[in-house]
Amino acid sequence: MLINNELLIQESHLIYRIIEDECLLVNGVTNKWYRLNQVGTLILENLKQPSTIKQLFDKVSGEISIDEVSPEELYTDINDFVHYLIAEQVIRPTRQPPRPKGLIRVDDWRDELDAVGVELMIPTWAKIEVSTTCHLSCAHCYIPATERSLKRELRVVREEREMSDGEILSVIDQLADMGCLLLTLTGGEIFIRRNIFDILAYAHERGFILELFTSGTPLTPEKVSALSELNVGRVQVSVYSHDAETHDRFTGSAGSWKRSTAAIKLMAEKGLHVELVCSIVPDNYRDLEKIRELAASLGATCSYGYPITARTDQNRDTHSMRLDKTELRDAILSVPSFFAMPEPKEKTERICPAAVNMCSITSSGDVLPCSQFHLPAGNVRDGQLSNIWQNSPVFSKLRSLRMGDLKSRDGESLSSYVGLCPGLNLLEEDDFLIPASITVETTKAVADVIAEPDIDEEVRYRLTHPDETRMRSES
Repeated sequence: MLINNELLIQESHLIYRIIEDECLLVNGVTNKWYRLNQVGTLILENLKQPSTIKQLFDKVSGEISIDEVSPEELYTDINDFVHYLIAEQVIRPTRQPPRPKGLIRVDDWRDELDAVGVELMIPTWAKIEVSTTCHLSCAHCYIPATERSLKRELRVVREEREMSDGEILSVIDQLADMGCLLLTLTGGEIFIRRNIFDILAYAHERGFILELFTSGTPLTPEKVSALSELNVGRVQVSVYSHDAETHDRFTGSAGSWKRSTAAIKLMAEKGLHVELVCSIVPDNYRDLEKIRELAASLGATCSYGYPITARTDQNRDTHSMRLDKTELRDAILSVPSFFAMPEPKEKTERICPAAVNMCSITSSGDVLPCSQFHLPAGNVRDGQLSNIWQNSPVFSKLRSLRMGDLKSRDGESLSSYVGLCPGLNLLEEDDFLIPASITVETTKAVADVIAEPDIDEEVRYRLTHPDETRMRSES
């Protein structure tokens, strides 16, 4: 119970964006998501400094015209809302000490964030590729080898083309001003970029929740400690096998499995949400359960990736690492939730939210609909990101597309697709409206498994109930 005229203040670990008169808020103490209206936003903003309920009432009644309620009713509503915020650990009386930051998990509120982005047509999630350089040589990587190489002559040329620290910080500022809340940093290997922790700290100060994609191999205990002080919502670490030798052969780097798994364990112990990400290939499809067990033993969750795509220069040598029909069936049976058949979409529904609630910026400044969709809408060196977002003909075209615009493949159209992605379509078929052949093959393989009369009913259920089984994932 509050004492009369008691001063209140925001909790220390709130992450939020104010968009017009609304506030999108993630509580860094409890990891809960909120969307506040105009009055709620005004109250929260005024609690950056200590205030009483009476002061909040004076502020709200002085700035917002509310004809529907009497002053007495407004005061009661504000009082009730303040007590709600206290119970939710969003604010506290100043006599109480700040609460410590809790575990931030992107997955717990990602759907809500995405939905707001679609509704308001703003990039609530964005990705920045800080560099394509990497010290590993993963066989399946979509980045061409010359773009990853550590060879000095190649790296010097590449670094001259890549965004400077100042340019990246400018992009971060622009994204914050546009309402972006979730920022993913990817590479290459992000932790071999000079000054990466300066970039991360700046994004933290600008109120972003960070998602990081890394091999984990460059991380030391000191670097992990520094990460734990930031608003990191997830760290995704690539691990390709439960077996060190298999993983190291895949990355082309002896000892990489040991360094990656050690980093995962360190980060989990420091209270970070770590997700082990495994691309499914012929060398590991039999061991997906063991990979999941490895993740759990390290304190991490687990997710999978399929299919292996062509490289961004359209080199399709990576296709040799795709599963054949028998291998794919075994993988589907092993991790059915990952391969779950989506509900059919209406012809009037969007194909995907790329350029609707998300965008991606390459290391050279190109603005893409998403990191998989290599169709530049502009470059941040040529103009403001907000102008590209609002006025790019590429983005306007993509926002108009609906499921009914998809073209049939070989005269055949499916009612639903597993892993349908316009970016993959463009990369593999040179047309973002033609479903990629691998998407069609995977979808048919899943349908065939569902139709098998003797498969385990739990497997069938997971394959046919994507929304229900997603939360019961392979993690």
